Amino acid sequence: MNKFPVIYKANQFSVFSSFKLWKNIIPNLILYKSLIKELLKADLVSEFKKSYLGQSWLIINPLINLVIWLLLKKSGIFHPGETAISYPLYLLLSLTLWGVFTGFCETIGNSITQNSRILNEVGLPMEVLAVTKILVTVVNFCISIGLCLIFIIFSGFRFMPESLLFLPTLLPLFLFGISLGLILSLIEVIMNDVYIFFKRSLKILMYITPVVFSHKIESVFLQNLMKYNPLTQFIVVPRNFFLLGKTENLNTFFWHSAIVLICFFAVVQIYLITAKKLVEKTF
Repeated sequence: MNKFPVIYKANQFSVFSSFKLWKNIIPNLILYKSLIKELLKADLVSEFKKSYLGQSWLIINPLINLVIWLLLKKSGIFHPGETAISYPLYLLLSLTLWGVFTGFCETIGNSITQNSRILNEVGLPMEVLAVTKILVTVVNFCISIGLCLIFIIFSGFRFMPESLLFLPTLLPLFLFGISLGLILSLIEVIMNDVYIFFKRSLKILMYITPVVFSHKIESVFLQNLMKYNPLTQFIVVPRNFFLLGKTENLNTFFWHSAIVLICFFAVVQIYLITAKKLVEKTF
């Protein structure tokens, strides 16, 4: 096995195929697997380092959001639209799925500036940093989805064998969040104001994605926005499989997934070429 990390050059990807790209990435990840484990532990601990409750906030935050939206609905201020299952279950799972998407965007998005020192001094390959941040978000998601499972089981809800399709249908949502996070990490170095603007805009994006609202809401305007929002399929399909064991519009979901997969490979190439140069020139 190669004892030195593979360095990517600007003209490399015009010659190498995508297969050779991943062939180079994997040895780097294997070479730095011990460091990835240490960085992962450090990130998970430091995330709530000054908090007595620690990672319990991963459970508390969704519950607080859940209570807020349920109170708004109960008071008549908020009308989410028709849902096929009870709204608390719908909302809890939706917020969890939305949380993993925004988690990728935010955790990967500021990863370069937060780790500029180790990137310069150690010469850490960019894919090692990206994979560490991805794993942090995945671990946090596993804790949050565990809460969902406990809540759903105690509510008396019965799972179906088809509910297992929830897991593979999560992949496009993950790839979309990771791709966006990688792009934002480059933007954050060059144009921090644009990065901050996008972070603030995520809240608006949530309202035009069927998270707190149903995609069957009475407002035709919101229905149209959700219809043309690619995130809609990536939230609705896994949620439907998880709670209902079935879904609709699978053709649209597969088409959107194929586009996201292509974009993911393109973004990874851009990230590996550009990120290291930005670190060297900026920090």
